[in-house]
Amino acid sequence: MASKRPPSRILLLLLFPIFLLSQSTSSSSQEPGLVTYWGQTQYGDDGDIDLACILAPRITTCQGLGVKVFLSLGGDDDSLTYSLSSAADAKQVVGDLYYNFLAGHSCSGVNLLGNVVLDGIDLHIEAGGDDRTLYWDELHYYSQYNRFYLAASPRCHIPDSYMDKAIKTGLFDYLFVKFYDDERCMYDSSAANTTTNLFRSWDEWTTSFNVTKVYLGLPAAPEAAVSGGYIPMDVLNEQVIPYVSKASKYGGVTLWNRYYDYKIGYGENITLTSLRASKVYSAVV
Repeated sequence: MASKRPPSRILLLLLFPIFLLSQSTSSSSQEPGLVTYWGQTQYGDDGDIDLACILAPRITTCQGLGVKVFLSLGGDDDSLTYSLSSAADAKQVVGDLYYNFLAGHSCSGVNLLGNVVLDGIDLHIEAGGDDRTLYWDELHYYSQYNRFYLAASPRCHIPDSYMDKAIKTGLFDYLFVKFYDDERCMYDSSAANTTTNLFRSWDEWTTSFNVTKVYLGLPAAPEAAVSGGYIPMDVLNEQVIPYVSKASKYGGVTLWNRYYDYKIGYGENITLTSLRASKVYSAVV
C-alpha cells in the first residue's frame, strides 16, 4: 500500500445506522484526531447537528476547509443483517457506492449527494457470517480508477470476527479500533493492573497490520459501554495518551458516542498537548 499522509480532519458518514463527522483543531495533517459518534439517541439531544455539517450542500464546504469526508457502512444494531456473499457481490455493491459517493456521477444519472465526491469508505462491520465469505477487501477494487481512503472499525480483540481477513490484506489506510466492551483488551478499573490488557492490545494493533494510522476507540461515559472500558479523564491524560501516542501509527482517539461526549464534555478535556487533535463526529441521516 502506498504511503500517504493522514488527513488531519475527517468526516465519516456512517450508514446502517450512523454518520460520522470530523472537525479539526489542528492545521497539520500529521497530527492525531479525536473521533466521536453522533446521532445515537432518538431524542435529538446529541448537540447542534449544524456542528456536524452533514447536509450534502455543506459537505463541499467542509472539504474546502480541509475536512475529509468518508461514507461508513455497517453498525451493530441487532435488527440489521448484512453480508457480501462473493467477490462479484462486493464489486457490484462498491460499484453503486463508488458512482453515487466517490465518483461525482452515477451510471443511472441519479446521485444521492448530487455532485459531491466523498473521500473514502469506512467499514463498521458487526454482522454477517464467517469473514472468509465477506469479501470486504474487494471494496478496494474501484480505487484504481479514483483513489479514495479505506478505513475499518473493528473490535479490539484480535482476530476480529468479521474484518480480520480484510484487514490483513494491507489495503486499509485507517483502523478505528473499539477498545471497550471486551475485558480481554480494554481498560479495567477492577483489575490490579488496570491498563495491562489495553496496552498489550494497542501494541498488537499498531505493530501487526500494514495500515497508516490506528485510532484508540473509547466510550465517552461509563453508560456508553455496558460491558466496560470507560477510562477516567485523569488516567487517560496521565497514563493512556502518553503511552499510546508513542506508537508511530497512532492516529488519535475515537469516542462512543456524541450524545455522552456532548453531555459531559469528555472529548474537550483530553489533554491537547498530548493529543493535538482534529475532531470527528457521527450523525444519522
